[in-house]
Amino acid sequence: MSSCQPPVFFTLVVIRHEPIAKLEKYIPDVQDALRKSGFTGQMMRFDVAQHSHPSLAVSPAAPSDDTITERSYRIFTADQRSAFTFNDQGVFAYHTAAYTTQAALFERVRMGLTLFHEIVQLQQVNRVGIRMLDLIRPSDTQHELEEFVQPSLLGFRGIECPQAGSPMISSMEQVFAGETWEARARFDCLPDHFGLNTGLLLDIQGFQLSEKVVRGGHVLHGILDTDSGSKSGSSSMYDFDVDRVMEDLSEHKTRISQLFRAAVTPVALSAWGLL
Repeated sequence: MSSCQPPVFFTLVVIRHEPIAKLEKYIPDVQDALRKSGFTGQMMRFDVAQHSHPSLAVSPAAPSDDTITERSYRIFTADQRSAFTFNDQGVFAYHTAAYTTQAALFERVRMGLTLFHEIVQLQQVNRVGIRMLDLIRPSDTQHELEEFVQPSLLGFRGIECPQAGSPMISSMEQVFAGETWEARARFDCLPDHFGLNTGLLLDIQGFQLSEKVVRGGHVLHGILDTDSGSKSGSSSMYDFDVDRVMEDLSEHKTRISQLFRAAVTPVALSAWGLL
């Protein structure tokens, strides 16, 4: 049994493809096939209104002829720790709140994507990406936050700032870009109870997060949010090929691992059994 205790508590893999007209007619077959692979939990449906041409100059409450309704279907495992999401505007996603190895994660993604393709016959891949959330809570191992993350992530807390009062919330975000990819790393330092960026609420809706993650109030901790994906645009598009998708995911996962290790200290890696 591995002694590793990585801080990752939520992982999201997203593949964007062409819109699927009348996705709802395929969902019973998708659900039945997934049930045979252990996804025996509930199914949730989300209807979300989106502006096809969003503009800061237009109030979100103003009526618009460009509004479209995206329909998503999320199918869970019985313990509500993992799920697949299918969206009629062209989004396939796998989410899990349970720690897993890269091999097991990619096996699940390949299984679900292959199953979905066999039913709907996907034609095109527009973007591939992966996002991981890590809970950096050193108090679980009798350490301080300053011992677990690089000083540059601590804001003014990381420098000499006498008589400045007790430090509260701080945040740092960095975007990186290559020729064909984009990556983002964000660190939020939170002195209060566990919480998440509101932009993640839809992605985690319906999931049962570990009690170990959400427990404890008023404990200084941080959330490291890293994601990597292919750049949007025609150059990132290709004919559907599950092997190529998995190769892309592997590259993005490697990049996220590099960002993670650059953000934390050897003390943290040792405490988590990752050295």
